[in-house]
Amino acid sequence: MWLDVEEIEGRRIPNDDGLIPNAKACAALVDERTTAIVLVSPGNPTGITIPPERIVEFAELAKAHDLALIIDETYRSFRPTETAAHPLFSDPTWRDTIISLHSFSKDLAIPGYRVGAVVAGEPARLEALKILDCVAICATPIGQIACIAGLEHATEWRREQAERIANRQQRFESVMADRPGDFELVAVGAYFGWVRYPGELATDDALRKLVVDHDVLAIPGTAFTEGDEHMLRISFANLDPEQIDRLGERLAEWSP
Repeated sequence: MWLDVEEIEGRRIPNDDGLIPNAKACAALVDERTTAIVLVSPGNPTGITIPPERIVEFAELAKAHDLALIIDETYRSFRPTETAAHPLFSDPTWRDTIISLHSFSKDLAIPGYRVGAVVAGEPARLEALKILDCVAICATPIGQIACIAGLEHATEWRREQAERIANRQQRFESVMADRPGDFELVAVGAYFGWVRYPGELATDDALRKLVVDHDVLAIPGTAFTEGDEHMLRISFANLDPEQIDRLGERLAEWSP
């Protein structure tokens, strides 16, 4: 939406079969008007984590064409591993290319207070400050105080939350493995499952039927895709195991 407002053309990077962005296909989209490559890992809505070696490929592509590589790492703490998401900051020239975005609102459970971080070289930070000066001068004080407290004292709590959500993901994957109601789990990670629903209903109609007839609330895939691909984003992170089981039971009752 922001790109549309600013009349900036966005080009979608083709994915591999595993919904991992393809660096070679991205290279074919780069021309003299290209200024940046944007990755989201883990992804929203798919939850897919881009492997470190693939992120390195994109960094090399960006560097070769003098582009910025913007990596949205909002859900980085909720990956299925504690290893580094990528090795990009070990390159002494990373400031020339890399812009890494983080969200403490997600990481520290500070809902409603948009507190995050931009890790970048000084030129990019100065340009970002110009935008912030026109949108929001800074995060509200309560959000900043909560963020500092969390960074200083909540390391173990953050680890426990990541483990809790990983357990929820396993339960969700187990429930969806049986394809209840013929719903197919296409991808999963972070907070989300990317699910294909059966039948020929348009996504808005299918979602209305899920809410009204089956008490299941999801985000329509059309909020993320250019066309109607019969996809839904289902969030499992705040469901307890019994609720995830009931979700499977409700999906099993679906009839197109």
